[in-house]
Amino acid sequence: MDITALNTLITRKIAESIPEGEKPIHWIVENMDIAKESAYRRLRGEIAYQLDELCFLSQKLNFSVDEIFHSVADFGKNGENGPLDELEVCLMRYVNFQQNLAKEASPAVMMTANTIRLYQAAEFENLFRFLYFRYKYKRDFDFACPSFGKLVMPEIIEDCRVKIAQNRVRKAKLEFIISKNLVTDTIDEIRYFRNCNKMTVKESDLIKSDLKALLDKMERQMKTGMDANGNETVYYLSLLNVEHNTLVGGRINETLTQKWDFDGDLTLIPVGENRLEYHKWFNNQKRYASLITLSNEIVKLRFLDRQRQYIDEEFHDWGL
Repeated sequence: MDITALNTLITRKIAESIPEGEKPIHWIVENMDIAKESAYRRLRGEIAYQLDELCFLSQKLNFSVDEIFHSVADFGKNGENGPLDELEVCLMRYVNFQQNLAKEASPAVMMTANTIRLYQAAEFENLFRFLYFRYKYKRDFDFACPSFGKLVMPEIIEDCRVKIAQNRVRKAKLEFIISKNLVTDTIDEIRYFRNCNKMTVKESDLIKSDLKALLDKMERQMKTGMDANGNETVYYLSLLNVEHNTLVGGRINETLTQKWDFDGDLTLIPVGENRLEYHKWFNNQKRYASLITLSNEIVKLRFLDRQRQYIDEEFHDWGL
C-alpha cells in the first residue's frame, strides 16, 4: 500500500477538522504526544499512521474512520498515487469494524463460512501468513515472492493481524454457520504450493499445527457455548453448501450496522429492507443446519474428526 496516499488523506482530514489557523504539525505534536520529527515523517508519508493513532484522531476530531478507508480505495482507483493494496485497506477497515463492535453494550455477530478466513486465523501466525501468501499469489500479478519461506509480511498487515487477535469484543452473541468441508479448500491450496516446490514440508507442518489449533479452539467453544472473552458463541453445521462468506455485526435486537464480506469489502447495511433481508437469509440457513454447540454431540465430533482426518491424510501423502 502507498503510505503517502493514506497519510495525505488523513492529513487533509486533520487540516479540515482542527481550529482555523492552527497548523497540522503543531496540532499533531501537541495532541498525539509524538516528537516533531515523527510528526513531519507522517506528514511527508515516510511512515504510516498506526491504527491506534487513526482511531484516536477519528474520536478526537469527530470524523469516520470508514470514510477515510473509502477515500483511500478511491484514491488508488483514480491512479493519483499508484495502486493501493485492496487487502491492506480491507484489513484496516476490519480492525475498525471490530473496535466499533467492542464499544457496543450488547453487540451481535453473525457469520457464514465455507472456508477459513483471514480474520479467523489472526491468532495463528503461520496459518495467517499462508492465507496472505495465497491471496497475493492468486490476486496480484506482480507478486514476485518465489516461495512461502521468503515471504516478508508488510508491517501494516502484521499490525492488523495482531490487533484482530487482540479482539476486545465482550458480552456479545456470536452465531456461526459453517460448512461441513471447512478446511478442504485451505488444505488443497497448501498441497498445491507444496507440490509446486513453493513450500517445504517443515513449513506445511507448521500450518498443519495451526489448523488443528484453530479446530481445538472451535471445539472448546462448542463444548462450553462461550469463547475466551466470555461471549455467547453458537455454532451451526450446515448440511448444504454454504454459498457466501459473510460477517455482520451490530447491536442485539437493533440495527445491524456493518456487513463484512472478506473477499469483497466492508459495506454499510442501510436501515430497513436490506437489514431485514440479511436476517431472513441468515435464519433461513439455520433451517438446513444442525446446532452443534452444547447439542448434537455425535454430529459435532464427526465434523471435527473429519476435518482433522483430512488434514492428516493430505499432509501424509503429498504425492497423490
